[in-house]
Amino acid sequence: MSSEHPLTAASQISLDQYLYAAHVTITGGGDKDGFIDTWLKKKNQRREIKLAVPYFTAALRVISQSPYLLTIPEHIAIKLAQDYPIAWRALGFEQFTHRYWMLWHSRHQHSPEQQWFRRLVHSQFQQSQFLSPGQVRPSS
Repeated sequence: MSSEHPLTAASQISLDQYLYAAHVTITGGGDKDGFIDTWLKKKNQRREIKLAVPYFTAALRVISQSPYLLTIPEHIAIKLAQDYPIAWRALGFEQFTHRYWMLWHSRHQHSPEQQWFRRLVHSQFQQSQFLSPGQVRPSS
């Protein structure tokens, strides 16, 4: 949300506050907020999405200049708040876990090329501005 948004006064955002607010969603590059809509649907609730944009930069520009909320994983919000005039607050009504997975076929488990590539991808994730330290755990 904007650093000027009234909800910055709260330590957490309640379900009522969340549902009352207008929202922006990011449509490109994977599912960043579908978890919340799935959870709300199970509770027979729905948030009001005022605007859908394809990129983080567009969403950040909108929320920094409007009363809209953007729902993204907390570790991404923390990183983005360092570079944009936005604030973040945890959701006070449910805890969500956001995980990243790297999958490969078992026949490539011992392939030197595949092992090299998996290490490369893993190191890039660790260095990504969108991941907090300790978020990515290496696997075999």
